[in-house]
Amino acid sequence: MLEGLRNQVVVLSCQRHGLSSHQGRGVDQLPPSVLAQLADTLPAHLDSAALAAAYTTALELLAQEAEHLDPALITRLRKPFATLGTTARVREDGEPATPRSALRRVEGELEPVKNSKPVTECAPVP
Repeated sequence: MLEGLRNQVVVLSCQRHGLSSHQGRGVDQLPPSVLAQLADTLPAHLDSAALAAAYTTALELLAQEAEHLDPALITRLRKPFATLGTTARVREDGEPATPRSALRRVEGELEPVKNSKPVTECAPVP
């Protein structure tokens, strides 16, 4: 999950700077300040605190990139992003929070998208 989030941040950063975003080919040409921020999305250790810190940083960077693309969108997403970042840290019992528990908390915070139909059933996977 962290790697996928980080990859999306890299793609958006490359696109914003006019670099190739295909398979991260332009990442080495990003400004040093952006590369320094991206370095903070790589956990130094595999303990829950380091993973949570990297995940929270990646969420913050995703919010920054989204703000460049669509300021109205990030206004809508900032609170759910904050909830995901908070939940990513550690639960009260000391165990890492699961992405599913974070998403359950976020679901109630999103406003419905206009002209959207609720999904009532999913097609089976072959």
